[in-house]
Amino acid sequence: MANQTGDPGSAPFFLAAAGGAFFWGVAYVLGFNPREYGTRMMRFFYSASPHQVPDRHSLIWRTRLFAAVYFLVGAAVETIAVLGFLGKFPPS
Repeated sequence: MANQTGDPGSAPFFLAAAGGAFFWGVAYVLGFNPREYGTRMMRFFYSASPHQVPDRHSLIWRTRLFAAVYFLVGAAVETIAVLGFLGKFPPS
């Protein structure tokens, strides 16, 4: 039976670890562009938006910018997950 005191245990930190891994995976695809998947993802993003698809050079730089942002978000989420596993989050 679940703990009735409202303590979720380490489940949120497992979800944070999985979310961080997802962000790092997207950052890898956008940053290293294996099989042109990164530019395909960005073209798909632009095809769903009201903006025009930029030329290839601009698209590559925007893809790298998105990769950096996804990497930083993934690092922040993984930091919370690791601190939670160590019992240091939330700080008291």
